[in-house]
Amino acid sequence: PAALRRGDIIVVWRNEEFITHRLVTRRHDLWFTKGDRFRHMDPPIKKEAVLGKVIAVQSGDVFLNFRKPRWIVTNRIDGLLNWGEALFFEIGRTLKRKIFPN
Repeated sequence: PAALRRGDIIVVWRNEEFITHRLVTRRHDLWFTKGDRFRHMDPPIKKEAVLGKVIAVQSGDVFLNFRKPRWIVTNRIDGLLNWGEALFFEIGRTLKRKIFPN
């Protein structure tokens, strides 16, 4: 777990199923993940729920090796963008609740 960084694609065990999402941030013992196509972060998980890191994907003839430098950089940037997007939408939800309490 100490080797995992923001942006890494990880596999977690949540609600009796495997979930593959991007690691967005960690706060103490809680880890926050987010699917790239979702606006909000997933509920936090404990590090014990993390099963592993996705290091490659193959679909037909296409093979992506996430250990190559360009993918490492791309994943770090995606992780940062996902964190910013989730933060932006959380601030928006908070403001909406304050402006429109009902």
